[in-house]
Formats: sequence, C-alpha cells, structure tokens
Amino acid sequence: MTLPFSWRTRLPWFCVAWDRPAPAGPQVIARCGEAVVAFDRDDGAIRWQAPLDPRAGDGVAFVSGGAAVVTEYRRRPERLSTLVAVRFDGTRAWRSDLGGQVSRNGVVVHGDDVYALAREPARRQVLYRLDLASGAVRATHDLQWPATSLLATDDGLLAANASDDRAPGLYRIAPDGGEPEALLDDPVWWLAPGLAISRHAGGRTLRSLTGSWSTEVDSDLAGTDGNMVVAVRGGALVALATRDGAERWRTDPLPAEATRLAIAGPAVLCGHGEGTTLYRTDDGTVIGGTADSYGVPVADDDHLYLGGVQEFGRLDLP
Repeated sequence: MTLPFSWRTRLPWFCVAWDRPAPAGPQVIARCGEAVVAFDRDDGAIRWQAPLDPRAGDGVAFVSGGAAVVTEYRRRPERLSTLVAVRFDGTRAWRSDLGGQVSRNGVVVHGDDVYALAREPARRQVLYRLDLASGAVRATHDLQWPATSLLATDDGLLAANASDDRAPGLYRIAPDGGEPEALLDDPVWWLAPGLAISRHAGGRTLRSLTGSWSTEVDSDLAGTDGNMVVAVRGGALVALATRDGAERWRTDPLPAEATRLAIAGPAVLCGHGEGTTLYRTDDGTVIGGTADSYGVPVADDDHLYLGGVQEFGRLDLP
C-alpha cells in the first residue's frame, strides 16, 4: 500500500518539514529547516527559497497572515527566538529578535497583530504582541498563569496550560493584556476552535467548549476541520461531529500508537509508529499508507500538499 504522490521534491539540505504549509496562488509555501521554500503546485519545482540561518533547525512556528508567512528559529549563541516574516514573493518583510524561547503552537495571527508566547531567561512567561506588517513589538505582557499553546478566536486569545495543575488548564486572554478569564480547571493538552482535550485522574476527555458534549479518548491527539473531529478511542480512529459529538465512522484498530492526526479536505492523515496512513474524510476508508513519516497537510480540491524528512510533495487523491 502506497500514497498516491504525483510529485515529490527532494531538498538538498536536511530538514523535517512537518508544519502545515501555506497555499499562495500558483505556489505552496513551507518551512524547510534553514529556509522558507515555495514549490510550484503543478510540478513541485522550487520557485524561490528565503534563507533563515544555516543553523536554524526546523523551528517551532509557521503561520500565515496577510500576504506573508511568519516562522521562528533559535538564534545563536543566545538560543533565543527570532521571528521572521517572508512575503509570498520570497522577500523578507521583517525580523524580530525576542528575549525568550517561543513555545511550539505559541505563535498566532490575530487581526493586524502577531502574538508569541515565550519563556524568558528569568523563567517568566511573556506574551509578545507584534505588528504583522512591520514586526515591531507593540507590547509585552507577563502572564498571570502558565501557558503551553495559544489559539486565536473572534473574541480574543485562548491559552492552554498543560504544565501546572495549580493553574487553570484553559483561559481567555484579552488582546490588550487585561485580566485573564479561567475556562477549564483540568490541564489542556490539545486545543482547536471550539474543542479541547484535557487530562484528569481517570484519563482524557475530548470536549466541546460550548459544553454540549464530551467523550473519553485514549490520546492527547486529535484533528479537526471545523465540522468533524478525529481522535483515538478504543485503539481506533473515530470521527465525531463537532456539533453534537455523534460518531460518523470508526476505523479498524490502528497498527501502532498515533503520533499525528490532521484533517485536510477530503483526507485524514494519521501518523503512527509504523509510518503514515490516509483515510477518506467522508467515510474513514483507507486511501493509502507508507512506512515514511509526513507532516500536517493542506488540501486543494483533490490534492494534498505535505512535507516529510528532507522532501515535500503533492498527493493526488483517487
């Protein structure tokens, strides 16, 4: 069983391109280790590459906002985070050297601002607010409670805390740095619009943040497209409606423990200890699989674009 690649582009430097790429017209843009790279959608040719730093590693953030992507790397010798914005034509829009280390899933775009969750050398956690157009730091706020990830919503920012059970597991932050609002007590390990997975003494709970439904799950992993969420329950993938939690489909037991889950248009990607398997979003049937590991894809009609170890490719779904 294989994955239906129409093209795969091998990169001449080592990288692990697992962040969700950003479509931009005739190209798709990805963080590929020491550079941001734009691939032609039709044939995978490299249209441009924007170098970051030869020792940049794979970073902990890659998000799209306006007509640019924003990514992170640790600058040397300080080992502190630098944010870089690259325009869709490959030119650098700005660079901002922060005073702390940014958390994975800790950079979001909200309106005309970029927010970055960072831990500074004095061990305090700081929320940076930067201008999306220029990268200028507009404000910094010391966080009252710990946070491990951020999510931008229509009415502000949500912060998940999986590191300290003495503080709320989920809380709302006002963009202007006002008083936070506690939402959940249990530590939150996965957060998406309207959904969260929290841990408690008896296990893990996947819940709707509106309080309309909840269910026990096996893992801290899940993936959602807004209408459906996939999670691991009873050793298998289950797809649940986000509106009411009703089960839509269930797979056979997974071949190994899941390490990555994502929904991208017509396909569900499940990374696991034996490689990667793709399932159809509408009914859970298997599309294909491979022993190789791949990152979070982005969909375009019946195409999926995704990165792997030192490569980037397009899948054409049957």
